[in-house]
Amino acid sequence: MKRAQVSICVATLNRPKGLDVLLGCLSRQVSSIVDLELDIHVAVSDNDPTGGARPIVDGWREQGLNITYGIESRRGYASNRNNTVRLARPDDEWLAFVDDDDRPDPEWVSTLVAAALRHGADGAEGPVLVESAALFEGATSRRAGMVDGTPLDVAATCNLLLHRDVLGDAPFNTRFDVTSGEDTELTLRLTRSGRRIVFAEDAIVRTDLRPEEASRAGRLRRHYAGSVRYGWALRHLHAPIVPELARSTGRAGRGAALWLASFPARSASQREAALRDIALASGKVAGLVGLAPQKAWRSTVADYGSTQAVGDEPLVSVLISCHNYEQYVGEAIRSALAQTYRNVEIIVVNDGSTDGSVDEVLAFGDAVTLVSRPRGGPWLAFREGLAHAKGELIAPLDADDTWVPDRLEQIVGVFTRNRELAMVGNQRTIISAAGVPRISRKARLTTGFVADALLRHARYEWPLTSQLVVPKWLTEPLHTYDPGRRVPPDMVLTHLAGLSGTIGAVQQPLTNYRVHDDNRRARTADVGRLRAEREVSLDILNHWAEVLGVNAVVPSSADSELVLLQWQDHEPVSAGQRARALVRTVPEAVRLRRSLLDTSLTIFSRTLLACSRQQGPRVAADGPGQYVVARLRRHTDQARIPNIASSAA
Repeated sequence: MKRAQVSICVATLNRPKGLDVLLGCLSRQVSSIVDLELDIHVAVSDNDPTGGARPIVDGWREQGLNITYGIESRRGYASNRNNTVRLARPDDEWLAFVDDDDRPDPEWVSTLVAAALRHGADGAEGPVLVESAALFEGATSRRAGMVDGTPLDVAATCNLLLHRDVLGDAPFNTRFDVTSGEDTELTLRLTRSGRRIVFAEDAIVRTDLRPEEASRAGRLRRHYAGSVRYGWALRHLHAPIVPELARSTGRAGRGAALWLASFPARSASQREAALRDIALASGKVAGLVGLAPQKAWRSTVADYGSTQAVGDEPLVSVLISCHNYEQYVGEAIRSALAQTYRNVEIIVVNDGSTDGSVDEVLAFGDAVTLVSRPRGGPWLAFREGLAHAKGELIAPLDADDTWVPDRLEQIVGVFTRNRELAMVGNQRTIISAAGVPRISRKARLTTGFVADALLRHARYEWPLTSQLVVPKWLTEPLHTYDPGRRVPPDMVLTHLAGLSGTIGAVQQPLTNYRVHDDNRRARTADVGRLRAEREVSLDILNHWAEVLGVNAVVPSSADSELVLLQWQDHEPVSAGQRARALVRTVPEAVRLRRSLLDTSLTIFSRTLLACSRQQGPRVAADGPGQYVVARLRRHTDQARIPNIASSAA
């Protein structure tokens, strides 16, 4: 009788219920092959530095499951999977991989091993069945219609067996830590080097999908995302891109023709197949040209614990920082007191004011808590207020800005519907120093997982200080953080939140943002100041990436606008570098899900930055929309001057 020693590798993060069910399934693995005896070991790597999965693992160890547990502090898909390989028994011949929210059948491992042995292969992959009576009449398979023993060119770690000899100590490429697709890259690398992976039709793993994932749109998104990972992996393997692009373009064209033909034929199945081909082909093209998968890690915060869900009616701590804003701070406080959401505390930090700001605050009596400190800048003032805050949600408000009455009610509603968001923002209305609204069109705030865009382009469409709210758990590492310079709270909070979880937004103007001569973001054409802001932002981003264990360093070349500002500031930036910065605007817009209009305006703005040292600073200061309006007005005024002069004569 042949003895098969197998380590089952499980990479987990914040899925306690799914992991518990999975380990129960692994404890019931049996051999259905007469001449095969299984010796199974389970290796669990937890990407939560606090060890959230340890109690579940210990519980199954007490029930007799042969299991090893370890923590991978470096955040990322590939790093966590590599740790499972290190935790596996060194003498085991086979390593099996399964996801922490799936349910393998009792004969899963033995069927994979038997298929690999029967076909003389280096590995085997089984089908993943989606089972949910509410969504499907029957189970659907990721490899539907494929027969046993079919050679595969790519496989996924949700149901995979590989021989130990083909893996090494760290087989997964850590460049895929943020984006995922590390299993696609690994198996493509193996099969292209001559290793064989076959299909094992009876090695079944079962999973569920959320209703939105089971819809037609959800299925198309999965097809597209899987193909993006495939193309992205091919690009990293330095495969010939032109032939792959040609094949994918041809497939997309055939899909489009089939889609058009489905209407006269009135064939829904034909239309579904056509859309699937289009999604698969377009996803592969996107990956080949450099658009990384937009998936990021699940929410957790390294070094200081996992996220804590926000309650149904959380206390909101409003933190108002004030330095010599006597003429504005009373209006800011009144807007906070007028909120329709009433479970609020208001803390005003007097940041070394020398005018009558303190008297303005004291006039509100017990409705406001006043904290005074020596002048230190907006960040240290925010940090001082944070030390006194008791709320589950932290809402900073600059002393020269105001909120509309239902602002907090809307923001809290988003948090209570999505309890583990790392930040929620809202749009703003630009007002003058006198409080008069100005017409100002702003791009939609980026939502969802933004870590990939942030690490690749050093930006997303984030809210400013008075436009954001964060949960208290996010602020835990901030009590001692000092960037060493005067920075606004939003520059710190938006980077930390973007790397720590998902972002929500209310795409409505709930904040009145005042522009005047004294505030930091008054319009300026000072290239040195604009450049310094981008460089400080990049430094803060890399600081939090290091703190959170993200395996990435963002270079200055990732920030297209910074590259162009460096040229504007007479740094030695070549024409080729400027051209690459402009070209990067398109994939940046795709990742940030910008509209066509916003993308066009960004390209226009950066083109001026790349070509003109006269007009570039002005468009960077005003924004492309206001720049165009100002130029049109100037042109109109100049055209009218001769007519006015002739009529006066």
